[in-house]
Amino acid sequence: MLNYKHAIAALGICILPASLSHAASVSLSNDGFESSWTGWTVSSSGAAISTSDAYAGSKSAKLSSSSGTFSRVVSVSANTNYSLSAYILGKGKLNAVVNGTTYTASHSGSSWTKKTVTFNSGSATSITISGTYNSGEGRFDAFTLDSTSVASSSVASSVATSVASSAASSAAAAQTFTNPGFESSWADWTSSGSAAISTSDVYEGAKSAKIDGSSGIFSRSLSVSANTTYTLSAYLLGKGKLTATLNGTTYTQAGDTSSWAKQSLTFSTGSATSVTIAGAYNGGEGRFDSFALVGGGVVASSAASSIVASSAASSVVSVASSSKSSVAVSSSSSSQASSVASSSANPNGVPADLSDVQFLKNWKITLPISFTNDSNKAGEIKHPTLKTYSHPDYFTLGANGTSIVFKSIAGGARTSTGTAYARSELREMQSDGTTNAAWNCTGTSNGMSVRQKLLTTTKTDSPNATVAQIHDASNDNLMVKYFGPATGANGVSDTGVMEARFNNDTTTVVLDTAYKLGDEHTIDVTTTPSGMRVVYKNLRTGATKDTRNPATGKDIAMVGVSGSCYYKAGLYIQTCSKVDYLGNTNSVCVAKNFAEGRYATTWDSSTLEMYSLILTNPQ
Repeated sequence: MLNYKHAIAALGICILPASLSHAASVSLSNDGFESSWTGWTVSSSGAAISTSDAYAGSKSAKLSSSSGTFSRVVSVSANTNYSLSAYILGKGKLNAVVNGTTYTASHSGSSWTKKTVTFNSGSATSITISGTYNSGEGRFDAFTLDSTSVASSSVASSVATSVASSAASSAAAAQTFTNPGFESSWADWTSSGSAAISTSDVYEGAKSAKIDGSSGIFSRSLSVSANTTYTLSAYLLGKGKLTATLNGTTYTQAGDTSSWAKQSLTFSTGSATSVTIAGAYNGGEGRFDSFALVGGGVVASSAASSIVASSAASSVVSVASSSKSSVAVSSSSSSQASSVASSSANPNGVPADLSDVQFLKNWKITLPISFTNDSNKAGEIKHPTLKTYSHPDYFTLGANGTSIVFKSIAGGARTSTGTAYARSELREMQSDGTTNAAWNCTGTSNGMSVRQKLLTTTKTDSPNATVAQIHDASNDNLMVKYFGPATGANGVSDTGVMEARFNNDTTTVVLDTAYKLGDEHTIDVTTTPSGMRVVYKNLRTGATKDTRNPATGKDIAMVGVSGSCYYKAGLYIQTCSKVDYLGNTNSVCVAKNFAEGRYATTWDSSTLEMYSLILTNPQ
């Protein structure tokens, strides 16, 4: 059989030009302050470059007094919706000034948190973005600015219309609705019981909704498209439930937070064309702000399957071909992964959204959410939907546009009733993208190479995460796992141990004794008839480890193989919560009888950023 490598994940063909993508990134040079203040205007005091704390890279911006501020002017398109985001640690405000109006998102917390403001540019062709002081020291990193409107050119409009008429457009789109943050009090909402408008605590703006009794609830109905998957989100402070009701089914996300935190739930509409969204009581006082509804991530109708062959799809491809030079994915014996092509639509040569990332073959994604409101049925996305699918919280494009970010939550949906842990993880598939890969564990030679960073982990007494696997029908043949410090973990800058665990943890090889969260690393896994081998390298420290026995030259043999094997890559966290994100008891987690400190809160999470993923001899 021909020995070749198939490269995916942030390295591949562009399907749509950036001007047709739903979420097109605006180029922000030095968005993470790696070149200090280059490109930014900074105040003379109260602002500095920090090298002690960074969300990504090695630097961030620090504000330590009320005089501290930094800003820059950015060119934008008129009459376009935008989303400005940055990660903040400590206290700080993210701002966008548009036509004299300031849009602000405030943060106060002990961990890096993504904050976002959304706005329409109106007649403006430039805006000012900034970070400002918020009554205490804060750090800022990883700024992004994304447009969320389809281009209005005649070619783009005709293609978009054609695709929409086929009911098969799968790019996520934000639903526009009035008063999502209660700035007009209860206008367009129906409230009852112990529900009130609060002006003392807000996520953004001047008002939020408060519920402080079991009778409290507020709701509204919104129009949606049939046979479409949507994600409803809102920011919560305290205790509360976010719900969506359609076709007689209610989807629920229960939260309990000490600072403003985004809560999300995902549902499929089926035949429904409207949904009732609500905020409800969850055992204590809670505040809600900044509701959003994003849809189109999955199209479930039969028409969607025909889009590849439809004339509308052909039109899209022809536009891409005429405006962008594409590079094919390697399918030869070369080990070089293909690169994203540079173009006028995308001058920096980076993808605008996940539709630009080559997830065409050999993988499916399992998410820590359920599309059926069942905690034991984690959502899965396969080819061809995966070509353009993203989730704003759990599976999305990295800030630099050349990576994929995986996020999993301790209280997330799981793959079965016998599993305690949730995942945002890729599973190897055959080249048709819909059939599970299943190769001879001990009779063939296969390989997987991945370059990535584990960015954050859960902040419990077991902040552990699996980042690469070999599985057969019933065994953990190999798990490459990070083990964080047993106590004092902050989940952001911890230093732990990276290990390769073979044959259901019966053989352990330490790969890195001092892995610091955020360290970029490579993991090369190979299997041959004689055994399994892992070659690891920490690209920051230079630490390396080869699991092959140097004395005998032998690899670690698979023991007790059951059925066929396959690879997994991404993020499978090893922490659970007693109550999951739907408010249900995780009985498997409870049965583990962990010490109290090892249970995670519902929304304690881990994140991993992947830059490349290569299979040797994919099926």
